[in-house]
Amino acid sequence: MWWSRSTPVHEYGDNYLRAASPNECRCIIREELDFYRTIVVGGLYEFEFSHPTKDSTSIVHTFAPAIKKCIDSHPHLSTIISGADTNSPYFESCPRLDLANHVEIRPQPRKTDQDEEEAIARLLPDILDMKPAQGIPPWKVIILPFDDCRVFVAFAYSHGPLDGMSGMIFHQTFLDSIQREPGDTGRDGNEKETLVYSPTFRQLPPPFDTKKNLPISWSFLFSPLLSVYLPPSFGFRANIITPTTWLGRSIFYDDPDKLKTGLEMFSVDSTTLKKVLEACRGTKIGGAKMTGLLHELISEAMFKLLPSTKYENLAAQTTINMRGAVGIPADEMGLYAGGDTEIIDRQSIGTGTRSWTVARSMTTKLAAVSQKTKDQSLGLLRYLNDVRSWTLSKIGEKRDCSYELSNLMSFRSNRNSSGVQIQKMVFAQPASVSGPTLFFNAVSVDGGPMTITATWQIGALDLGTHQSQSQSGNESEFVKAICRRVQEGLVRIAEDE
Repeated sequence: MWWSRSTPVHEYGDNYLRAASPNECRCIIREELDFYRTIVVGGLYEFEFSHPTKDSTSIVHTFAPAIKKCIDSHPHLSTIISGADTNSPYFESCPRLDLANHVEIRPQPRKTDQDEEEAIARLLPDILDMKPAQGIPPWKVIILPFDDCRVFVAFAYSHGPLDGMSGMIFHQTFLDSIQREPGDTGRDGNEKETLVYSPTFRQLPPPFDTKKNLPISWSFLFSPLLSVYLPPSFGFRANIITPTTWLGRSIFYDDPDKLKTGLEMFSVDSTTLKKVLEACRGTKIGGAKMTGLLHELISEAMFKLLPSTKYENLAAQTTINMRGAVGIPADEMGLYAGGDTEIIDRQSIGTGTRSWTVARSMTTKLAAVSQKTKDQSLGLLRYLNDVRSWTLSKIGEKRDCSYELSNLMSFRSNRNSSGVQIQKMVFAQPASVSGPTLFFNAVSVDGGPMTITATWQIGALDLGTHQSQSQSGNESEFVKAICRRVQEGLVRIAEDE
């Protein structure tokens, strides 16, 4: 059997689906320990015709058919996580969902409030800091209406069984359903759509991080162990983190009430984004893609803000969609995320004339890693016997990387379809107690803008505080300055194109 800790089906009853895979186990236990909460992928929907937004009940019933379509299309949405407080969590099918537990309507912002992007930015930390529901499928659709034609729809969910790309897949199914069936008042035209739904029992897709998909060589297996006992010169270190690598504050967890997510957000308009992409394909930045380019701009901004006498490099992590590498359909929900960490030296970010060396180098490395299945670090998780103790042991240790960049790429929809379109996408991750010091989360709409959020655990950046400024305020100014420099860098590239 692929997972040695799985338990026979009959012990769990008729609703048993399967045991959690090693990486699913890691993410589930991380959430159960309150080290990570809710991930969000949202879309700004614009309707051709007005929809009721004053009455919360009407909004729920308007979108209920589309949500049911998502449940029917993706078995993860009717799945409960069980045994999260053990080392062997597993999944069960939920035979009955009450959509009242999965749809939440937030009050429409007043006309005097600031623009839509700022309203969304104010909403997100509250969603990110919600603990995933227990005993029911851990997801929720949170709706923020702006007017009768524009609505922000946030898909908020547990990272245990699903990755960031799963949020994009949800919105694709949700949008397609609305475009085909704009609304439903009931079969007879009078009754409201029932909110209690009993989906058909469906098995989950097989886990991704198996021995077959992610084979591990003996040399790779023993490298982490040897790196502990042998000097760095022997070459067994997993990365090159040094005392001059900026990692923020060591991993900490005070209490649940103090675990808060800091967030900054900015957008790049469609015209600027188009010109930047053209520059990446042209001679100036030829050979670099957007993710590699963002790494260079982010690291450059951070090096300008961090003291050069103290920090010489950054450990930059990239989340990678592994569906293509193992033959998983692009529209299948699940946890198919891999990762890669590279060291970016301050000296590699030159001054004066740009060579875009980091952007090109990162692009080349990520292209290779995205197709590599052997000796992926993720595969080492199956050799852990006690994920819970391993996770808890991280408290007080240094973080593994300076920042993580996760780019969900471009959301593509049928622009020729009338009725409703998504004008903007937003992606954000919550504070991660044992994760990267900073998250940069990017997503765009085909032919539309790109939005980037920067999130972090408040107190994790270890910047020090002035007497006149709070810790969160000092961190916000630091992250805001990074975002501003990245945004300005993209604008300069577009202007030079």
